[in-house]
Amino acid sequence: MIWRFLFGDSGEAGDTSHVPPSANSSEVPPVNRFTLQKLDGCRASHLNNHGHIVGVKDSSVVLLMDGEFLNVMEAQNEKWETIAPRKINDHGQVLINCWTRPQNSGPLGALQYPTLLWSEGRLTELGQWMGSDLNNHGQVLFLGWEEDCLRTQLWDAGSVTQIGPKGFEGTVMNDRGQIGGSYTADDFPSVPAYWSEGEMHLLTGLENESGFIEAMNNSGQFVVTREVENLSSHQHGNPKLDEVGIWNSRGFQKIISDDVLGVRQADINEQGSVVTAYYFPDGIPYAIGSSIAFWNGKNHWLSDMVGRSHGFSSDVAINDAGQIIAYDDENSFLLTPVEGPGN
Repeated sequence: MIWRFLFGDSGEAGDTSHVPPSANSSEVPPVNRFTLQKLDGCRASHLNNHGHIVGVKDSSVVLLMDGEFLNVMEAQNEKWETIAPRKINDHGQVLINCWTRPQNSGPLGALQYPTLLWSEGRLTELGQWMGSDLNNHGQVLFLGWEEDCLRTQLWDAGSVTQIGPKGFEGTVMNDRGQIGGSYTADDFPSVPAYWSEGEMHLLTGLENESGFIEAMNNSGQFVVTREVENLSSHQHGNPKLDEVGIWNSRGFQKIISDDVLGVRQADINEQGSVVTAYYFPDGIPYAIGSSIAFWNGKNHWLSDMVGRSHGFSSDVAINDAGQIIAYDDENSFLLTPVEGPGN
């Protein structure tokens, strides 16, 4: 679970070139509510509220701003073997995860995971750990090893602070200083938890539910997965599935009609619209597909929102203007809401 938060998810998951059967059901007829722009040659990772996009193009980290690509960092050099841009904030700062092998360590040498922050044309190496989130204050959240376990830590202007008790794994944060993830005590299942104002909090109503905070905004809304019993006959090898919903002070609301095998990525904007890339049972025992759901008060399949039969699968994010980036196993796309009656 932790790996996908740190580096994103570009792994294979069976046949992901289509949408799940329920995506084309009569409940959600195909509609055109977004314009669709193909980002030729760029594997997009994230976008900010100005519509600026960060991604990888020709093995280099690039920013797409006003239709032009700006080269941020080249991967093919002696220092970095692989680079993975993680997030861009509204000030244009970019969080980049790398991994490399020390010199003379051989092909099987231990990997190192330096994290970089790109800001105003300069790269700063933050440390030998893996960054998971970046907020608009320039703070970087990461998980680092300490006392033989993963501990949540926060980088802020050169200083590092340990966050939460042992067992708290925070991977997302907002601009209010809240950090979300899960808490595991001894041999008990992980429960959704967040850190705020020097204290760790469990989610009201989900204190005894196995789950995780996948994304959060500044308005007190968290995207949460919680584990439920698998009552489906399609996925015999998985006794548990994940239920995806939004939690706020009023409680938990399920937002995807079908239970899923796991969330690849999730994002939520300040209006409460959610995009979720997830795995789903593919109708055959042990087969897995992947798709993206869009929620704005009602559940939609993202592919239906642009009237295409070929489904999206990963690398998804949404900004406050409702723009979305998504990947379909071949190309990244920018989806922009269409203004007009009914949209």
